[in-house]
Amino acid sequence: MTFEFKNPTEVNALRLKNIVGTDDLRPAMAGVFIDFVNSCLVGTDAHIIFTYPIDIVVKETEDRGRIVPISYFDTRRYMQAIPPPSKRLFIDNVQAELEYKLSDEFAEVYWLGELVYRCRYIDEKYPAYEGIMLVEAACQPVDKIGINTRLMKRLCDAFPPTITGTAKMILFSPNRGIVFKSEERYGNENHPIIGILMPVMLND
Repeated sequence: MTFEFKNPTEVNALRLKNIVGTDDLRPAMAGVFIDFVNSCLVGTDAHIIFTYPIDIVVKETEDRGRIVPISYFDTRRYMQAIPPPSKRLFIDNVQAELEYKLSDEFAEVYWLGELVYRCRYIDEKYPAYEGIMLVEAACQPVDKIGINTRLMKRLCDAFPPTITGTAKMILFSPNRGIVFKSEERYGNENHPIIGILMPVMLND
C-alpha cells in the first residue's frame, strides 16, 4: 500500500485534540481517520465530528483508510526535533510543505525530504461516519434543539487556523446533528471543512 497526501487546511494536533475521543473502550475514536475514499481527515468523539479535506498525491491502495494517532499531526513536536540546518521555511521563495506518506506498516511525515516523524496505525475499525454527514438535507423546525456550550467551544477550537471567514450553520430536525460548514474551500477538489455537533434534546 502506498498513499501520500497534503494537508491544505494545516489542521494540527492542537485542534484535533478538541474532537477525538479519550475513551479506552473505543480506541478507534482516539485517533484520526485518514479516509482514502472521500479524501478527508475525520475526527470524532461521538458528540462532535469533523472532516478536513486533503489533497491526494499518490493512491495505490483499495483500502478504505487508516487510523493514526493525533501525534501524527503534532507539527510543533516533530518540527522542533529536526536538525538545525534544515530549519528554513523557504526554498527558492516557495514555501515548503509537509508530506504525509502511508505504507503498509508506518505512517510517516517528511519535510524538505527529511523524515521527521513515524508512527504505527491504530489497528481498529473506524465507525461508518458517512451517514451522519447529511449537509444537503432540508432544514426543519428546531425549537426542541439545545446546544451544549462546552461542546460548542470545543467545536469552534477545532477549526484550523487557515479559516479566515465565516462558517454556515445548518439546523435539522430534533435529534439530528447541527452542521457547521466553512464558506472557504480547500484543496484540489475544492471541499469545505465540515463540523457536526450532536444536539441536546430539550424537555417540553
